Amino acid sequence: MIHKAVFIAPVENGELWIEPSRRVQRLCADLCCTARPKALEFFIKWLYTKCRKRRILAGIMATLAHQILDRFADGSTLARADLMLDADYDSIGRALGELVKNKKIVRVGRGRYRKADQRRAAPVNTISKAIEKTVRRSKRNVFLRKDFAGLGSYDAIGRALKQKTEDGKLVQIGYGLYAKAQVSPFTGKPAPVIGIKRLATEALGRLGKEVSVSSFEDAYNSGRSTQVPTGRMIAVKDRVRRRIGYDGNYVIFQRAG
Repeated sequence: MIHKAVFIAPVENGELWIEPSRRVQRLCADLCCTARPKALEFFIKWLYTKCRKRRILAGIMATLAHQILDRFADGSTLARADLMLDADYDSIGRALGELVKNKKIVRVGRGRYRKADQRRAAPVNTISKAIEKTVRRSKRNVFLRKDFAGLGSYDAIGRALKQKTEDGKLVQIGYGLYAKAQVSPFTGKPAPVIGIKRLATEALGRLGKEVSVSSFEDAYNSGRSTQVPTGRMIAVKDRVRRRIGYDGNYVIFQRAG
C-alpha cells in the first residue's frame, strides 16, 4: 500500500528514510480509498517539503543523539563546542535538550554537559536542605554557585538556590553570587547580614579580584576632604564585568591606579 511506504528526505551525507506517523498514514489511506491519486501525490510532496524546510526529521535527531552520547562515553565533561558534530547549531541544541529531558546527560554549567549518573538523582528539596545546612555552618557571607556543585546537577542546584532565595535564606547579589540573608526589621524583606561594602569586598575576593582604597576614601582619610564616603565605591585593579548589589542598590567600581 502507498500509505505504508516511507518518505525519503535528503541530508548532507545521503538520504534518510522517514516512517510517517499514524495520522499521516490514515490520511494517505483515505486518499487512496477515495481514488484521488493526484491529491495523494500533492500531499506527499507537501509533507516532503515540510520535513525538508522545518527539519523535523526524527531519524536525524536520533542519530545525532547517539553521536552525542558516544562523545560522553568516557564520562568526561564537554562543552557544546567540543562535540565537533556535522550538524548545525540549533539541531545540536535540540538534541542536547532532549537528552537532558530524558536524563541521559546533565548540564553542569553554561554550555557544559556530562553523562548522567545512573543512580537516582537527589530531589530539589534534599539539595535545598543541603545548601541551607552548608550556608548555616559556613563562616562565609558570600557563596558562589560552584560551592554547591557536588550536591547535584547544574539545573537542580539552580532550582534549589532559587527556592532558598524565595525562602529568604539567601539573597542573589550578582550573577552566580549569593549572600547569607535575614529579614530586615525596617523593610520586612530578606537582606544580607552584612553591609554592602563588606559584601562586595568579600564577593570580589572570592572572584579573585584585588580591592584597594577608592579615591574618595583616600581623600577623606588623608584629610583632603571632609565628605564622608558612602562606601558604594570600591577601587578594583582588574576589570569587573558583573554588577554586585541587591534590591536596586549596587556598588560602583573604580579602576585602581
